[in-house]
Amino acid sequence: MYDNLMHKFKFGGIDNPDIYLDETVLRMCQTHRRMFIQLATQLIKEGKKDKALKALDYCSEVIPSTTVPHDYIMSSSKEMADDYLALGEKEKGEAILNDLANKSVEYITWYLSLDDDRFTGSYEECMRHFYILDDVCKALAALDGKQTDELSETAAHYAKKFDQLYQLLEQRIGAPKGEVNN
Repeated sequence: MYDNLMHKFKFGGIDNPDIYLDETVLRMCQTHRRMFIQLATQLIKEGKKDKALKALDYCSEVIPSTTVPHDYIMSSSKEMADDYLALGEKEKGEAILNDLANKSVEYITWYLSLDDDRFTGSYEECMRHFYILDDVCKALAALDGKQTDELSETAAHYAKKFDQLYQLLEQRIGAPKGEVNN
């Protein structure tokens, strides 16, 4: 039943890396990705892991990250990574986590490069990306010992990046109350 329903809708070529997606279409694609992830999560809960994997793989095929970038909030990509990892698809899950971490590192770096007035106006968004990066770091670290040493290096890389960026933030705004700067 799921297979038939999955293949009824035609996605209109959004898998073409040269296609332009305006903001409205991009949001619609993110919504469709979220719906695939919700389906896969429910299938996993029901023990239908083969169908969940088919749904996630089909989603990745018809709504690829090359045209619809992974997004922590808008397209539930962290949950997609979690589902892949729950299905034993380490490389696919880790690739999504890497995309999310890289995106947050880029945003945080950019926010920290702004002048004081612009940074003040963007502070909440900057902190949101610190939260995302921290959550992704925790997900990667949770896999340590369960997977290969390569993942440990990935987790260590992003943990180090987080610490470096957080130190820059502290220098920018001062240490949180209760902490003493040495």
